[in-house]
Amino acid sequence: TAKEVFPIIYQYYLDKADNLLEVPGVPDFDGVKKYLHQSQEYATTRVMKAIIKSRLDAINLMVLLYKADVAASKDSPEDLKAARGYLKEALSYQMDELESTRIKKKAEAVKLKLEGLKSSAAKTAEDKKE
Repeated sequence: TAKEVFPIIYQYYLDKADNLLEVPGVPDFDGVKKYLHQSQEYATTRVMKAIIKSRLDAINLMVLLYKADVAASKDSPEDLKAARGYLKEALSYQMDELESTRIKKKAEAVKLKLEGLKSSAAKTAEDKKE
């Protein structure tokens, strides 16, 4: 029956996703997500579905934080605004209080960096007028 077979297929795809994470180098997140989505089709319990959702959220969160870090390192107003957007989106995922606090601190640092950049640009424009 489906109740007997689906958990086996679910675990098969889950194992395939895990194996992609064990490959040396940068993980193939697209491949991992593909297998997790396939596994999700065979999840028969709330626990199975929660495991898949948690893993997908963790990958999405990692990617958003990476994008935010890269954008924040570029020091342009557009990039800093993009970093703030990535961090805001990251906060929409389920996470523990420690992770949430860490992301909020990053967002505050990016905000301060953007304000400093705007202040510096205003000062430079003011100096040119003199």
